[in-house]
Amino acid sequence: MHWYNFFCGAGTLPPKWGLGVTHRTPTLFTDQQVLGKVAAFREQSYSLSFVNREPGC
Repeated sequence: MHWYNFFCGAGTLPPKWGLGVTHRTPTLFTDQQVLGKVAAFREQSYSLSFVNREPGC
């Protein structure tokens, strides 16, 4: 355990959406391709908090 962090207080929690599942798609994906990925998550009943468009991916 990092005692400094324990005694001085830990960092704040990220926003609730930031604690969930994130999926990254390439920046060059079209809107329809991104929505297709989201639909695939829903079809499998996977929880998805947000989709990130990742440059260079």
